Amino acid sequence: MSEPARVFFACWPSPVLAAAIHRQALRLQQSCKGRVMRPDTLHMTLAFLGDVERHRLPELQAVASRLAAAPFRFGLTRQGSWHGHRIVWLAPGEVPAHLHLLQASLCAELRSAGFQLEEGSYNPHVTILRNARSAPGNACCGDGLEWTVDAFRLVESQRLPEGASYRTLGEWPLVGLRAPE
Repeated sequence: MSEPARVFFACWPSPVLAAAIHRQALRLQQSCKGRVMRPDTLHMTLAFLGDVERHRLPELQAVASRLAAAPFRFGLTRQGSWHGHRIVWLAPGEVPAHLHLLQASLCAELRSAGFQLEEGSYNPHVTILRNARSAPGNACCGDGLEWTVDAFRLVESQRLPEGASYRTLGEWPLVGLRAPE
């Protein structure tokens, strides 16, 4: 019997945006301390499934392939922390309608396919520091953190002593709906 896969769906920033987010994390680390997330691990979760039996992974891929959504843009303009300031994050000032629609559609399809998801409202963010000692100030993140979402991924997470390691199990472009001819 193989171990279950710990999986989630997420949006991944471009390498240029990941580098800019990482620079912001390094700046915040000076005051908040904590462990900076590696640029290759930065993402915005859409749906966390946790442990899933590997024989069900094709079902997850089939669900993702049925979604149709248009690409969209937003800025990461807020910063904050959770869990006693242990997690420092960046987030959009306002959740874009297209992001909310993508996340809600994905979760509805996953639930109808029999997958269990965490309950609660969607709070889109990018974790940039873990084990921080203090909260960041309320200042905005600044310019240059514009995110164009043109795809989403199914990712397997493996816990390692040096932090999480992610492996992409599938990626689906956001192409929107075709206009009627």
